[in-house]
Amino acid sequence: MKINLSWLPLRPGAWEVDLPKLVDLNYILAPNAGSSFRYYSQFVILFSLFLVGSVFISFWRRRFKIVNPPKFHFLNRLLVYLFSFGLTGLILLFMRFENAKLLSSRIVFILAIISFLIWGGRLAYEYLRKLPLLEKSYQTQLLKQKYLPRRRAKKS
Repeated sequence: MKINLSWLPLRPGAWEVDLPKLVDLNYILAPNAGSSFRYYSQFVILFSLFLVGSVFISFWRRRFKIVNPPKFHFLNRLLVYLFSFGLTGLILLFMRFENAKLLSSRIVFILAIISFLIWGGRLAYEYLRKLPLLEKSYQTQLLKQKYLPRRRAKKS
């Protein structure tokens, strides 16, 4: 009995890209790309992981009350990012599978991947550069509030 493992995303040659085809405008702008998509299983797994990650972050946020507003704001952005790209990617893959005209074209999928990379880069920049500064300013604000005088309750 032989098991067919050709659908696995980690098989040899699964991620090879034909570069001359990527610069051919007739290939990229074809309105019907066809339903034979070489990287279908890899992208289904990736976009499904995005959706599962967004659900996990949503439950994690509710379970553990995050009192740090900069982290909470970052997790909200990450949640929206993962959910929107997971859902958009799966819809585009479905359109490609069904061979819908113009929605299954390669240029739409390439634009989605490019926007995914740009938005992911912005989130990485925010996590690595802006979040530590925001947390530091939040901690100093908490420290200042600790020593500021508070209003006294009026006696009636």
